[in-house]
Amino acid sequence: MRENTIVQKHILIIILVSLAMGIVSINTINNGYVDIDTSDYLHPAINLINDNGYTIDTEEEFTPYFYRNPSYSLLLAGFLKCKKMFGSEIDYLDIKKNWDSHLLRIPYYNKEVEFIKYCQILLFGIISILLYLTLRLVIKPKYAFIISIMFTCFIPMLLFITLILRELLQTTLLMGLNYFLSLYILQGKKIYLIILSLFLAMSVMILHVMIYLLPLIFVFMLFNKRNIVKSIKDCLLIFVMVLLISIPWLLRSYKYSNDYKILKSFGSGLTYEKMAFINANRVLFKKGIINRQELLDVEINNYANSVEGFNKSFNGFYTTKIDSIIFNHGYNNFEKYKISIKDKIKNEIYGVFGIYNFFRFIYIPKLSYNVLVIGKLVAVLFGVMFCFGILVFYKKLFPISFILFAFLIFSVELTGRRLAPMFPLYTVYVNSFLVVLYSKFVKKKSLKESIEEIIQENI
Repeated sequence: MRENTIVQKHILIIILVSLAMGIVSINTINNGYVDIDTSDYLHPAINLINDNGYTIDTEEEFTPYFYRNPSYSLLLAGFLKCKKMFGSEIDYLDIKKNWDSHLLRIPYYNKEVEFIKYCQILLFGIISILLYLTLRLVIKPKYAFIISIMFTCFIPMLLFITLILRELLQTTLLMGLNYFLSLYILQGKKIYLIILSLFLAMSVMILHVMIYLLPLIFVFMLFNKRNIVKSIKDCLLIFVMVLLISIPWLLRSYKYSNDYKILKSFGSGLTYEKMAFINANRVLFKKGIINRQELLDVEINNYANSVEGFNKSFNGFYTTKIDSIIFNHGYNNFEKYKISIKDKIKNEIYGVFGIYNFFRFIYIPKLSYNVLVIGKLVAVLFGVMFCFGILVFYKKLFPISFILFAFLIFSVELTGRRLAPMFPLYTVYVNSFLVVLYSKFVKKKSLKESIEEIIQENI
């Protein structure tokens, strides 16, 4: 009973600290600005509450939109619907008029966008609580609480409260998946498997490549000494549930593409044929055959071309273009592989030591450059502490670290802010190092005793 009371107090304090840090962040970081990609999510949300359908268009025709999967826009639509109930309206972002090419941001001038930022503090609070509950599965409340409070001060995660981008919701959903997967592995109750399936399905409906977490879940189950046949059955159940929840989106995509190949990209407009064409042009850019502007034109004209993109993907247009590149420029899979190996190694290093990359999304007048420089130094230090934490605590923390290890694997392909979902568990290993220092210098214990104390702190 006393332990339950302690846990409740810890959760309350975590909520209050998350709220305070969120409010401070909104009023100091990117104050009055949103990222250029915000319109990709905000405009469909506005159109949904205005009964224009799921589209990014800001005027008539309102053509169907497939570039961004719908989960995050649906959440924004929910926030805006609440605001609209009190008589508020929200305008589209005027990108052409307000686009700041130097800062790569759009200034905004309405309170509704600010309202969304404050709503996102709720997501940050949920992430912090899920982190605490997850840690509670393998360590006592004291250390779980200390590490969770430290996480609420982690600037790269706080940053996403101030940006209207999908990463904060994605992190919330994947932390939920991670928590219930940990519960299922440790306790084996089928209800946890069903709940984690829901979290995965909603995550896929944000970014379709999250379906590739499924084979990693299978491997993770095996690593945690589960039966191979049972693990296969469990993963089949997860896949069926994800498929069932995705049916409305898949049917909509099939309606406009009229091709079952949309299943490969789970209904997303980012088809594999389109991405192969874009990546082929990226190779040409790296070889110096085309310049940056030519590559940018290819990306702009093809990334969000919706129904046209489906047609070009499935009628052989992109395949023909790739064949032409191969014929004219000698591009082949080996050259792509040779170039990408270097990038993959670089991405993996950034995944551990490159947290500073997120500081470039911070805009604080007169401080941005200094913040970036300091961020680089702090990020390298974090990377060192993270590696220490992995070496010392991975056996103890591995059963609850699925998302961290999954995204470290993904980091060879996913870069930049897409790696945000690994932040909560990344900070666990970083903060484990800090807890060791606390035990050594405050409790005056030896380094060995400090490590052993934490490792032996079981539930």
